[in-house]
Amino acid sequence: DSAQRRIDMKTYIFDNDDVALEVANQLKEKSGTIPVRIQLDALGCRRAWKVLPKSAEGLEMPVLPDMIKYLTQDSSIDLRRARHALLASEHAKFILIDDIAFFGGMNIGREYKHDWRDAMFKLTGPVTDDLTQHFERAWMLSHGSDIGRLRYSWANKKARRKNANMYLLETTPTEKQIYKAQLRAIKKAEHHIYIENPYLWNQSIILQLCKARKRGVDVRVTIPKEVNIAFGASATRAIVRRLLTHGVRVFVYPGMTHVKA
Repeated sequence: DSAQRRIDMKTYIFDNDDVALEVANQLKEKSGTIPVRIQLDALGCRRAWKVLPKSAEGLEMPVLPDMIKYLTQDSSIDLRRARHALLASEHAKFILIDDIAFFGGMNIGREYKHDWRDAMFKLTGPVTDDLTQHFERAWMLSHGSDIGRLRYSWANKKARRKNANMYLLETTPTEKQIYKAQLRAIKKAEHHIYIENPYLWNQSIILQLCKARKRGVDVRVTIPKEVNIAFGASATRAIVRRLLTHGVRVFVYPGMTHVKA
């Protein structure tokens, strides 16, 4: 409501439930006064549209089979579907409002307001310029061929700010900056490692967590009692047994936690 210059939203899922409809109506109204751009992942959206959140059972939900059409109908919203090389999904979720960014794990939908534990962070300062550049690059990459998008991506890698207190790491079809940084940090940890993640299934990460505990690091892991991926429960049970065997403390959130921290 207070935006004065721009709203740029990048999300994996823009759902079609009552919460998403409320946000959509706000954005449509705001697009009459300032530029509003939305980039979403069409595959992620269409899968989510078929799933009814638990908290919606028994409620009368709006019938909006295609939120993409709804967002652009009778509005000035500029909307693009994320298109990336090598059939990769675009999983980033952040909103740029003037000089402020909200960045984290929450998509637009009922689960993230009522059903799940999740986290977003309010960011200000130079890192918002990095997010702006990331958005502009993704916006440009959403058009053209796979080869053209790859060439543009490779040609527009920005040098990391040397004196920055905070900078972005990315995961792309060709790079795994986030994974490599996390693995390196776990290997070098001396005092503690605290992790909250519903999808903690990476064997290399698990191995290094066990090794860290063996060398005396305080390792604590929080996982959900419920998980939104079918095979997730059995995978999590196997991981938990391994962690407990090696002395890692495991905490179970009573529900679904979507936090990745």
